[in-house]
Amino acid sequence: NLEIPYNFKKSYIYKDHISTKSMKFTYAIKVAIGISLGGFVMDYFNLKEGRWILYTIFSVIQPYTEDGIIKTKKRLFGTILGCISVFILFSIFKDSTIRAIIIIFTGYISGYAKEIDYKYEMICITISAIGSVSMLTSPDVFIINRVAFIVLGIIIALIINKLILPYNANTAYEVLIDMYRNIIKEMEIEVQLSVDGDGNIHKVKNLLLIANLLEDKLVSMNNLVNHKNQYEVLNKKRLLINSMYCIHLKFKRNNEMPIYYNLAQLEEAKDLIIEDIETTNDRDHKVICKNLLYIIENSDVIKVYA
Repeated sequence: NLEIPYNFKKSYIYKDHISTKSMKFTYAIKVAIGISLGGFVMDYFNLKEGRWILYTIFSVIQPYTEDGIIKTKKRLFGTILGCISVFILFSIFKDSTIRAIIIIFTGYISGYAKEIDYKYEMICITISAIGSVSMLTSPDVFIINRVAFIVLGIIIALIINKLILPYNANTAYEVLIDMYRNIIKEMEIEVQLSVDGDGNIHKVKNLLLIANLLEDKLVSMNNLVNHKNQYEVLNKKRLLINSMYCIHLKFKRNNEMPIYYNLAQLEEAKDLIIEDIETTNDRDHKVICKNLLYIIENSDVIKVYA
């Protein structure tokens, strides 16, 4: 039976990653405070459509502060345009049947509008929300309430985003970079263990998979952080991780027989590692490269032929 490495068990993950500075913790606290505050305002003032405040707070509070600002602009734009649209439509069409058709139609296309942009979805949602509560009456009062509640929800959400456990994209980016460095360190440990005939191939595969997921996330966040040398840095780290993975596989699969390398290829690999040691400013990266160089130069497992 294959045993799950301890580092990948849920009990370890949940215990090890509990932090008041993590994105999940800060987001959960902000949403909880926002919804509680919005619910208090709604109940205290007995606001009939106060749920619009709660929906806005939940929508605008985002894990990253930058995303919250973007969501605010789109939600406000969609609300205003939706209010104007429903006012014009309901001023023209007084019949409840036609109004119902308008509500059903906007509700139907809102799902498609979401795929285009959030602000277009908000236009449809606003028409549906105001239309459903003003089927038989004028939408004027509900339009005013809708705008007021949306603005109030936005104000509450932005204050919470700004003052309570602020967490921006740059912070998240640095956290991911630290996680990436830790993956490299763990890979290096597994390579050293494989030299001694030990090591866990399944753990190495998991580490490689996590590294790839982290790379994808870092690339997707680059539009928020604008890291100029991101691709160059990631390419070097990816090359290092792939090299360690290949070395581990060779030792693990051939621990009972010598591995033969072409001398020219081995010398070329050593030259690349030495060059990386001399040019990198990352201390951890330099240490890992030196360990890899030591493994190649001193391991009794590797046999070289010309």
